[in-house]
Parts: sequence; structure tokens; C-alpha cells
Amino acid sequence: MYDLRAREAPCEWESLHRASAPRTLMARAPGGCMIFDAIAKWRIGLFALTTAAGLTFVGVPAPALAQADQPVVLNLQGGETADQIRQAVDAITASGRKVEIRVGAKASVAQAEPPSRFAAFWRDFEAGLDSGHAAMSKVGQLPRAIAARWSSAENPQPGLRLVAILLAATGASWAFRRATRGWFERRLTPSGPDFLPRLRMSLLAALQDSLTAVVFLGAIGLGRNRLLPQPDLAAAMATALGSTMAMVALHVVVARFLLAPGRPERRLLPIDRADRHFAWLLAYATLGAVALAVAQLGADVARDSAAVMGALAIGGYIMLALKLCWFFDARHDLKALVLRPAPEPGIGLRFLAWAAPMILMASAVAIWMVGRAASVMANGEHWATAAGLTQFIIVLTPVVAIGATALVRAWHAREQARSDAPATPAQAAAGAMVQAGAGGLVWIGAAFWLSQIWAALFVDTGSA
Repeated sequence: MYDLRAREAPCEWESLHRASAPRTLMARAPGGCMIFDAIAKWRIGLFALTTAAGLTFVGVPAPALAQADQPVVLNLQGGETADQIRQAVDAITASGRKVEIRVGAKASVAQAEPPSRFAAFWRDFEAGLDSGHAAMSKVGQLPRAIAARWSSAENPQPGLRLVAILLAATGASWAFRRATRGWFERRLTPSGPDFLPRLRMSLLAALQDSLTAVVFLGAIGLGRNRLLPQPDLAAAMATALGSTMAMVALHVVVARFLLAPGRPERRLLPIDRADRHFAWLLAYATLGAVALAVAQLGADVARDSAAVMGALAIGGYIMLALKLCWFFDARHDLKALVLRPAPEPGIGLRFLAWAAPMILMASAVAIWMVGRAASVMANGEHWATAAGLTQFIIVLTPVVAIGATALVRAWHAREQARSDAPATPAQAAAGAMVQAGAGGLVWIGAAFWLSQIWAALFVDTGSA
């Protein structure tokens, strides 16, 4: 049963919610709000329908509700908005399944125990998978909707103005890069193979990349306000372009900071084939940006939300395939990266090095499943946010752990170089312990963060 609750003001059917007996409506066609005012005219027949539905569903196990011949129950509490109900009904009925809407329904004492959080998640995943597959056939509506919206543009010459904005932003960022190249190049000269000089150079290069991205995005925003003042499709495209380029710029800045493609003298992440992984990351960021742009534009022009859902479902499959191919291709490089800090790795570290690529691939599949389930959940935005943070944490944690260990090691080596006396065995052991502890704290912090993110979704803290 999907329980839709919201903080918005009560809708027009609130008086119905206060009626004495619960009311039920069966719907199969997707889209549109239910005409709840008409229910009040059908009190006698609706009561009979409610009684029959109650006899039908009382005692049915929760997994049976996920079958195609059983309706999905939406229990309305009276505070939902029309858009919330429309989105939930569209998402479920896109696969041709029936929807039962209950207004003010109370749980029966004879009803079975509610399903566990994991069982409910699996049911939502199956519903989201079915609705995504059914919505794929409607993706062809998006080009027609975009063409129809483009034909009614309010800004004159919208295509030419969009190209002018993009060219102006590119020219402004190139001019900034050229004007500051000399100042940054004088300070990006390698001063040694140690970690601290490479960190200083990488920070300066990241500053230059970040400022270039700010100039580019600022030029897009300024051009959009000056050249496309009317709120038409061209203006929406300019806004989507700014959002997608911001996403790509963030990935590029971080990737260049860590991998330094073509500049091994200032590379912080000592992974083999760094240039190849930079290309993988750039493809991942580009596809993600395109998916974000399609979602923004589709929500603005599509008459049927199922077309946007279908496009996002296709994009999810493409992103999943890309990540699986990337992690499989990087399996040997990841293994070498995990084993690199330890000259004589133990069995635990060897197991982690062997399992690292499989952990990344399994997390990619799990996050994709959460995205499919979130498309039909009442609180789907929370699940989607948790999935995005999880992907971020899983990818960034080993990088930060390796960086923390390398930073402590470099600092310890510098202190030893400044001291005339050689390090005693106790001092060497203490230094190694501090280095291992720095990386271990990062892993512990990441595990705690993940537990806090998912505990709020999978654990019923209110019953603890």
C-alpha cells in the first residue's frame, strides 16, 4: 500500500476524507486527478464497492500486491495535492496495472502484518521496473513536443541566440585561460617528486580550472538573461545548458585534480592508465548531464509525464552499462591501487583489493535499483538523494583514504629529513600506525555516514 502524505494544504476532497465510512475508487487509465466530488453522489453503490474491495484484499499477503492482476493501493489521508496523486497514478498505471485509491481508509485488525521495509522496497522496485519499461514506448513523444514548443518561441531567432550564448561563453573562458596561463604556469613548475609539491601544483591547477568554469557558467547565465528574456523553450534550453555544463565542469575539475591527464609529475592518485580513466569519467559525466537536461526539458514540454519517465529509464540502463564496463575495465588498476601503499600486504588487504571492483559494480546495480523504485515511491526524492550520496561516498572514500595516508606519509618523511638522528624502531612503528590510522578514520567515517543515510529509510526508528 502506498501511503501518500504531504505537508501542503488539504485539497478539495478534504470534506470527503472526514466522512464516516472509507471510500474506494478503482482506476486503470493513467494521468489526471480523480474526480472525488462525484464520489459523494454514489454513497450507496460506493459503500458496496468498498465492502467488496475490503473482502477481496483483507488477508492477501503483501507480495501478492505486486502481481500484475492485483491493484496497487493508494491510501490518501486528505493532505495530498493533485500533482502528487497524478504522478503516483501515472507511474503505476503506465504498466497497465490497476490502482485502488482509498480515502481515509483504516487498517483492519484482521489484516496481516505490514511488509518489512525491504519487502516494500522490492515491491516498489518491481513496480518501477514495469512502469519504466511501459513508458519507454512513449519516449517518441518528446521530439514532437519539443518541436511544437519550439515553433511557438517568444524570443526572436532563438536558435541563433542559443549558438551566440554558447560561443560567447566559450570565448570568455578561453580568453580567461589565455590571460592567466603565464601566471599559473610559472607556479606549476615541478619542484620534486614528493607528495606535498604535487599537492600544491594540483591545487593551483584546480583553482585555474574552477575559475575557468565559473567564467563559462557566468557567461551562459548573463547571455541567457540578455538574449533570451522571454520564458520560452530556448530560455529553458539555456538554463538546462548551464546546469549540465556545471555538472560536467565539477567532474572535470575533480578528475584533473586527482588524475592530471598528460601531467604525471603532479598526479595525486597513483592509478595505472590514468588518462583512460579520465576518459571514462568524462563519458560518465557527459551522459549524466544529458540525462539531467532531458529531465528538465521533458518536464517543461511533455504533456505526458510517462515520456520523461521512459527517457530516464533508458538513460538509467545506459549509465548502468557504462559504469559496469568502466569498473570491469579498471579491475586490475583498482587492485594495484589498493595494494600500492603496503609493500607486504596481508590477507585482509589482498581480499579488499580483489573485491574492490566487484563492490563498485554491485553498488552500481544497487543504486540503479533504488532509482527504479524511487520513481513510484511517495518519498522517492529521499531515496534518489540517498542513492546519489552513496555513489559519491563509495567512489570518493578510497581516494580520500589514499590521499590522507599519502599526506601523513609525506609529512612524516619531511620531519624525518629535518632530524639529524635516524628514527628508532618505536618511532618508525608509530609513524606507520599514524599513517594506517589516517586512512582507517576515513573508512570508518564513510561507513558511519552510509549507515546514517540508509538507516532512516530501511530501519523503522519509531518502533525501536
